[in-house]
Amino acid sequence: MRRAIFFSENEPVVKFVWVKATCDKSDEDGPSETVDLKSYFSDTAGLEPQFRRVGNGRPLNVNVNALRDNRRLKSTIDIRHRDTFLIDGSKVNQGVLAVTKGKGHEWRGPMVALKEKKKRGVYDPYSFL
Repeated sequence: MRRAIFFSENEPVVKFVWVKATCDKSDEDGPSETVDLKSYFSDTAGLEPQFRRVGNGRPLNVNVNALRDNRRLKSTIDIRHRDTFLIDGSKVNQGVLAVTKGKGHEWRGPMVALKEKKKRGVYDPYSFL
């Protein structure tokens, strides 16, 4: 089990939750892990019919804090969201809106954030300087 942060699209609060994690086979970077987030992305009643599939959310790896002068984070954050949240009818995420006080992107649909366990090659805006 892993601890995660759930940002609900319906409530302006964030919740700490436990998610089921299973260890997969090891590769050159060490053991990999799969997390089961389907229950957080299963509410598709309000979505357009062509987008009503249930998944674990698309991963987005973040290692800088854009709201705080692009400071580097000590650990990469794995953020999961619906891949089609801008066009599938998802509502504005009230949890993210409350945390960011309306700054930054307009995120829609449910979101789950986890601390990344293994280092991966992620987008780093500093690498272009």
